[in-house]
Amino acid sequence: MRVSSRLTDSMACLVGDEYDMSPQLARMLRAMDQKMAPAKRILEINPDHPVLAKLLHVYEHDAKEPVVGTVCAALVRFGAVGGRRLPPDPGQFSKLVADLMADKPECGVASLCFPHISR
Repeated sequence: MRVSSRLTDSMACLVGDEYDMSPQLARMLRAMDQKMAPAKRILEINPDHPVLAKLLHVYEHDAKEPVVGTVCAALVRFGAVGGRRLPPDPGQFSKLVADLMADKPECGVASLCFPHISR
């Protein structure tokens, strides 16, 4: 993970390292049945994003708060989408976003992510 200096609106995105193969070339090689190790992506985060600022506040108050783990797991998936890729598990990602928006008790983060929505 690294702090991004280029993200302005997005929370996060997954990027390759400077000398990594481009995703397009990797897809072409896979289509030709070429064997290769999967590229390791780097999660870039936008430290100025309001959700991340609130997450840091929650973490500093109580690092064991379950919402911290839930939002961090979502960040990796949001990063895939921000990098114009499908998350590794689109169905699970869809459920996670729906649970976050519904403020399910096990997630409990709608007020963190969507503070302008009153219940």
